[in-house]
Amino acid sequence: MKKISKLMAGMLAMAAFALPITSCEEEKKDTTDKVAVGSVKVEPGLFYLEVDSTVTLTATLLPEDDPDNTLTWSSFNDEVATVSVTGARTAVVRGVSIGATAISVATSNNKIAICDITVSKLVPLEAITIEPGDSVIYLERGEIKTLTATQGPANATNYHPVWTSSNPTVATVENGVVKAVGAGSTTVTVTSGSIWSAVKVSVTTALLKDILITSENEIVNALFIAAGDTLHLGVKPEPEAAEIFSTAWISDNEGVATVTENGALVGVATGEAAITVSSGAIRKSIKVFVNKYSPSGWTATARNGNHEWGDAGGGDPLSVFDGDRTTGWHSKLDAPLPQCFIVNMQTSKPIDHIVLWHHPNGVAERWIYYQTIQVYLRDLQVAFDDVINAVNDELWEPAATFSYPGGYDPVTIDLKPGSQGKYLILYFPDSRSGTFISFCELDVYSAK
Repeated sequence: MKKISKLMAGMLAMAAFALPITSCEEEKKDTTDKVAVGSVKVEPGLFYLEVDSTVTLTATLLPEDDPDNTLTWSSFNDEVATVSVTGARTAVVRGVSIGATAISVATSNNKIAICDITVSKLVPLEAITIEPGDSVIYLERGEIKTLTATQGPANATNYHPVWTSSNPTVATVENGVVKAVGAGSTTVTVTSGSIWSAVKVSVTTALLKDILITSENEIVNALFIAAGDTLHLGVKPEPEAAEIFSTAWISDNEGVATVTENGALVGVATGEAAITVSSGAIRKSIKVFVNKYSPSGWTATARNGNHEWGDAGGGDPLSVFDGDRTTGWHSKLDAPLPQCFIVNMQTSKPIDHIVLWHHPNGVAERWIYYQTIQVYLRDLQVAFDDVINAVNDELWEPAATFSYPGGYDPVTIDLKPGSQGKYLILYFPDSRSGTFISFCELDVYSAK
């Protein structure tokens, strides 16, 4: 290469008096040059060639390809490589003997591009090795595995690998990247000329770890359904590549909701049931609420004294619509102020009854001292003072009045027939200093 570099340097020095030289990269056009062609580019710009083999070069004129511009191709050393014109913008280089040289192309307005070439002796490929070298590669469906092919010897000059799979429905391969498609087996082969190497790929179904219950193809954790309505349930495997071969559905309370072997869920009567689907030893259950309104988007505000639990004095309760029966609205009143809880249910619907769940340790900790509860329903939003004034002036008629009997059971309050309204108001008229009010879940059920 040093000899070639000196040869190239000498020729370029002589040419510099007559010709502006460019590299294989695009040359910026001289602003004083008025001819159409500003530079010439040739590809490939650097390549290796075997003795008696050929490579086609392509020239591009910039900024515009003038059809009248004739290119002149030449080799710096014809004893190493020759060049022959094959078209208006193409030429073929043939390797003659081992060594290094350069090929130049010049335009009629003296723009030149040069490409370096190395001519080597043919080193035949003798073997191909695939890594990893397992006799069988096991994949789960959907898994991707990258295989590496190594040529032998390392300086083989005729190595051009092509990857194939004998059964693309089981696994595909592209540039050594194998993707498992379906259960079964296939042979992945890499070939270069008459030399090849292969590995067997066995694709298995992924191990089922969990089942996800779906409705309308969306994963669900709880369902709300009206009596007489039907929802079609489905399942998704976890991981996604696993297969679910069979399923069995069951309801733990068919008086509330039933489910068919195909996952058709039917609401029967107001209440709560657990629907379970199983596949072998894998089981998944969700709660189904019949005639219970979904609390999606519901918001609540509370008027109380000071918070022992919940927010830091802001008057807003923790969520009591999330199914968590350990946290919710918990307050202790230190002043004679009636407490009030207002829920924006987003829509006006007939209500049959509500259920209040309290903390499991509420009795021992004095957290469920409800006393009297009055329930009101209004279509328009009201402020706390409006509620107190309306109740004191007897301007509103309660949808229900309830006295807490004590005990550990959830509190069910039946409302008057036809009760409905967008805003549900729980009013505690007996609240006074030292009293406690707490509930962790509020359920609202539609009219039967």
